[in-house]
Amino acid sequence: MAGSTRWLRNALAPAVVAFFLFSTASAQETGVLRVTVVLTAGDGTTTPIPRVVLLVSDNPATREPWRIRTGAEGAAELKLAPGSYTVESDRPVMLGGMAYTWTQMIEVSAGRDNPLVLTAQNAEIETGSALAGTATSPTHADAAVIFSKWGSSVVELWTPTTHATGFVVHEKGLIATNLNAIGEATSVDVEFAPQGKPVQGRMKISGRVVATDRPNGVAIVWVDPAAVASLRPVPAACDGATAAPVEYEQRIVTIAAPMLAPRDVIQGTVGRVESRSFEVDWRLAPDSAGAPVFADDGTAIGLAIANDEPETSARPDRREASRVVPVSNVCGALAAAQKTIAGATPPAATPLRVESATASVETLRAPDPKAPRLQAPTISASSFDIALMTPTLVRAEPTITSPRTDFGYWTEYVAMAPPVLLVRVTPQFEESLWKTIARGAAQTQGVALPPLKSFGANFLRLRAFCDSTEVAPIHPFIIERRVSERATIREGLYVFEVTDFSSCGAVRMDIYSEKATKADTRSIDPKVFALLNK
Repeated sequence: MAGSTRWLRNALAPAVVAFFLFSTASAQETGVLRVTVVLTAGDGTTTPIPRVVLLVSDNPATREPWRIRTGAEGAAELKLAPGSYTVESDRPVMLGGMAYTWTQMIEVSAGRDNPLVLTAQNAEIETGSALAGTATSPTHADAAVIFSKWGSSVVELWTPTTHATGFVVHEKGLIATNLNAIGEATSVDVEFAPQGKPVQGRMKISGRVVATDRPNGVAIVWVDPAAVASLRPVPAACDGATAAPVEYEQRIVTIAAPMLAPRDVIQGTVGRVESRSFEVDWRLAPDSAGAPVFADDGTAIGLAIANDEPETSARPDRREASRVVPVSNVCGALAAAQKTIAGATPPAATPLRVESATASVETLRAPDPKAPRLQAPTISASSFDIALMTPTLVRAEPTITSPRTDFGYWTEYVAMAPPVLLVRVTPQFEESLWKTIARGAAQTQGVALPPLKSFGANFLRLRAFCDSTEVAPIHPFIIERRVSERATIREGLYVFEVTDFSSCGAVRMDIYSEKATKADTRSIDPKVFALLNK
C-alpha cells in the first residue's frame, strides 16, 4: 500500500508542476482592460460618469459577457486574456435629455493596460423621447454632472450637539444651512473635503453664525473668505429672477455631506408641492439637513430641511415625509449676513484637528469573542465620572442595550469612528438630604421607596493636559438627555487622537460644571492611555 501511494505521488508530481507553470504563465499573459465613460454637459463641464453597466464579450463569443460597472471616477477595469473584445453599454446613459449608447471593439494585449474611453464622439445618440414607450430604463447621468460641478461647495458643519450639511452661497465666505439642523449654536466648525475623499485633504476651520431666519428655517455661517476662494458659490436665486416652478414627480438631486463619509449624491422625485415647501421621496439622515437641492439641469432649487421642522411636526400624519424649502428662502438671511459682516473681522482660518484615519472594514470588524476583553476604565472626580474608551471597546459591549453603547445623537459617530480616544464625562447621581428624609418618612408609613437620586451639576466643558500642555480635542461633543419635563442631563463626549496622552509624564483633566466656577480636577495615570492604545 505504501509503495502504491509513493508511485501515485511520483506520477502526479510532474502533472502538478506542469499545471502550476501553465497557470502562472496564463496569469502573466493577461492584460487589463480599463474603460472610462466621460461625457460633456451643456455648460461644457466634462464629467466622468459613475454606475454605468458595461458588457464585455470575447470575439467570437465563447461565454456569457462579463458585466462591469464604472465607479465614482467613471472607470472600470477587467483582467482578460489577449484577444479581441466587444464593449457595449447595458442601458442607455441619459444626460441633458439625450441618450448615449456604445458598441466598441478593442484588442487586448498581454502584460499592459488597454484603455478605452467612451465619449459622445464614439456613441450612438438619440433623444430621450425616443425611449418613451420602450422597456429600456436608462441610467441617468445628470446627478454625476451636478456632483462634479457642486460637490466641493458642499461642507460639513459640526456643533457640540449636532452635525449638518451646508453649502457655499457667497464668495465672502458665507455658507447656508438649515437652522433647525444646527439648533441654537452661535459658532460651528466647518469642514471642507475634496470630492470622493473623506480624509485626504480635509480641512476644518471655525465658523460664526451671522444671520438666522427662523420662519424660513435658514442660517448663514461665516468663515474666512480665503477658505472658499477656490470654490464656486451655489446660486441662491437672489437676483430677482423668477425661479422655475417645482412640479409633481419632477426628478431632483441633492448633495449631502454625512459625517465620516464622502459627499453623497442622492436622487429623488418631488411629491406634494405646497406654497412654502415640497415633499421628496428620499430619506435623508439627520446629519444631511441643510444640503442644497438641484433640478436635473443643475439649477439650484431648494434646501433640505430636518424632518422634525416645526411645520412638519405639527402634522403627525405626515411626520415621516422629507421636505425641501425653496432656495430663495436663503435670500433674506443672506442679505442680513452681508450687512453684519461688512467691516467685521472674519473668524480665524487656523486649521482645527480632524480624525487622522478613516473607518474601514477592518476597523468596524467585530472583536474576537475569544480574546480577553478590556474594560473601559472609569475614574471618579468630585461630581463627575470619567470613562475612557475607544470605538473598539464600545463595539465589544454586549448586544443588549447598554448605557456604554448609547451616545445619544453621537451614537452613529461612535459606531463609524476610526481609532480615536473617547472621554465621556457623566454627572454623578446622589440622593440629597431632604430626599433621604422624605424616603425615611415614607418607610415609617409602610411605603418602601427607591433612592430618589438626582445629579448635582451638569457638564459644561473639559480641559485636558499632557504634562503642562493643553491638548485640543478633535470634537467637544455634548450628549443631552431629557430626564423630565424640566430637567436635561448634559454629558461630555470629547474626542482625541488615541495617542494624545500615551507618552505623557502626567495627565490632568479639568472638568467644569454649569454651576461651579472652579474646575473639578482629576489626575490620570498615563499608563491607562497606553493600554487603550494597544
